[in-house]
Amino acid sequence: MPNGNMHQDVDMQQPLFPDGEAVPLDEINKHRKKKTSDNKPCQDPIIEAVVKDIRTRSEVGQKKYGVGLDRTDLNFRDWLQHAYEESLDHSNYLKKVITEYDNAIRKFPEATEAEIIALITVRIQST
Repeated sequence: MPNGNMHQDVDMQQPLFPDGEAVPLDEINKHRKKKTSDNKPCQDPIIEAVVKDIRTRSEVGQKKYGVGLDRTDLNFRDWLQHAYEESLDHSNYLKKVITEYDNAIRKFPEATEAEIIALITVRIQST
């Protein structure tokens, strides 16, 4: 350890084990997947729609926050916290629609699912 700095030759992007030792780059590289995408459209239109949504969401984030996911100002814990908070938001949205669905079924037990969905849609849009 020259100069008492055990990480002086470690790239700042290189992950560290909990004890502070650098994870060997050859160990990291053997777990990386080789790039297989040739950017050809997928035959599944749902997958293509998701890819489009991901790109759009990235552009919105870039405009709103001025940074992309390649930012380096967050640590591992920060990324976990962001993901956790997004998951909580997702859970809230799902619970909202599930609650609306259950309430509509109780109120209109003879309604078809299509009618229930139409009722929920109208109710959500009016709030």
